[in-house]
Amino acid sequence: MDFMLDSKVYERKKEKLLTRLEEKEMEAVCLFSPTFIFNLTGFAFLPTERPIAYLLDKESEKMVIPRLEKEHLESREQELDEVITYPDYPGEKHPMKFVQDMIEEKEYEKIAVDQDGYGSGYGYFGPSLSELIDIEVEDIRLDLEKFFSVKEEEEIELMKESAKWDNLGLKYLQEETEPGLSEIEASMRASLKASQSIIRAFGPKYEQTGSGFPITVGYRGQVGEGSSLPHAIASNETINEGDVLVNGAGVEIGGYSSELERTWIVGEPTEEQKKYFELAVKAQDIAFDVIEAGKKLSEVDRRVYKFYEEEDIEETWRHHTGHGLGTRLHEPPFLDVGEDWELKENMVLSVEPGIYVKDYAGFRHSDTVVVKKNGVEILTYYPRSLEESTISVK
Repeated sequence: MDFMLDSKVYERKKEKLLTRLEEKEMEAVCLFSPTFIFNLTGFAFLPTERPIAYLLDKESEKMVIPRLEKEHLESREQELDEVITYPDYPGEKHPMKFVQDMIEEKEYEKIAVDQDGYGSGYGYFGPSLSELIDIEVEDIRLDLEKFFSVKEEEEIELMKESAKWDNLGLKYLQEETEPGLSEIEASMRASLKASQSIIRAFGPKYEQTGSGFPITVGYRGQVGEGSSLPHAIASNETINEGDVLVNGAGVEIGGYSSELERTWIVGEPTEEQKKYFELAVKAQDIAFDVIEAGKKLSEVDRRVYKFYEEEDIEETWRHHTGHGLGTRLHEPPFLDVGEDWELKENMVLSVEPGIYVKDYAGFRHSDTVVVKKNGVEILTYYPRSLEESTISVK
């Protein structure tokens, strides 16, 4: 399979975005976000203190990059009209001055941006774009998030492929998990096996946009009582008989990821574990049933919370029902009571209502779904039943 989208997909997305800009009477868009640049061009890079800016209008597309990215960009065979390089940051001439020159050369009256200048957590300092140019600048980040939240069919195909490898990763993790083993060792064994499998399957043509294991699976500290902490951090806990384990798999294919999480129980489940496990499955099923194009995302979260009230387990609620997926681990929109976005066909979401009993255990399955006209298409498919989520003790 091809691990990157065809250039025709990017051209289609650019045309759609330019049409939206024209409706808002904007002549161009300047992007600084690595995510947005990748979504529109397929150029993936590691964001650092060195600004990268992408400028798109009806006539051309240009980019400002640091010199160290020149060969990287060329290797991606980007069809840009102009690539402007600067030596490094901060440089004798600040990188944002190169962005200023690129924009002012076009003599626009009004442009859109995803943010007013470059932003980074790597110690970057610099002026905003509106401080540098005498042109009206409008931040359209929210519009861009909505634009990219609806996926092209080709993007969904990459996420479907990701889901297949998620499945394999969890299979290896379940096989490697046993009492007495540390969570990190089980995770590393499974991640290595799964990563070797994908490399052998696709050979030299396999490529990533990031770094690390191609397939990463594990528990992230959600072992035993730690499973009651939805965003725990791996602590190398020893897995014991009777533990509840919440796990997850993440596989990037062409820059796109799905999300798959399961709850497992080591040994024969207790009646209390059975109770909360089945409640978590029911909560997820309710969410699946509510999701369809045309409804608001808030309706899904509200209906799931109503189930918690009906079962008198409101105190186990810790987070909203799910979130958008694509080129980031979490992205808009969110299945939350405060999200008034309308569900659109081909939005891709995680569905993951959890039950977290303090000082006891947590229970959560997460699946990746595509919003359809009359429901959802579930991309992930690892077993959810209690019987298949029980790890036998030898």
